[in-house]
Amino acid sequence: GEPLYLASSPLQTGEFNYCLSQSGREVTLSCADYPPTALEGAKKVVNCVGMDIGSVEFLLDDKGEPWFIDINPVSSYHPEVEERLGFDPWVRQAEWIRDREEHKK
Repeated sequence: GEPLYLASSPLQTGEFNYCLSQSGREVTLSCADYPPTALEGAKKVVNCVGMDIGSVEFLLDDKGEPWFIDINPVSSYHPEVEERLGFDPWVRQAEWIRDREEHKK
């Protein structure tokens, strides 16, 4: 599959809580501009663990290379996605599951 969106947050000195499901953080949301190495790496991670849907979290080092830090088979979406990007990720996820099941019949 393809990603719904990319959420990015600047590095925080002295803190390591990047939970995007919490509002109030400085977060950039985009449906494009995926770092190519991160996108390809995330697809490999998803395939390796056999995950059909979910999220992959990573940090980019100073050379732009991803360091994968977490995978979540059940995503916790940023609360402002619908307002800022114009779609509800939970609806998209439900539609994907429905379509997948219909194709199995």
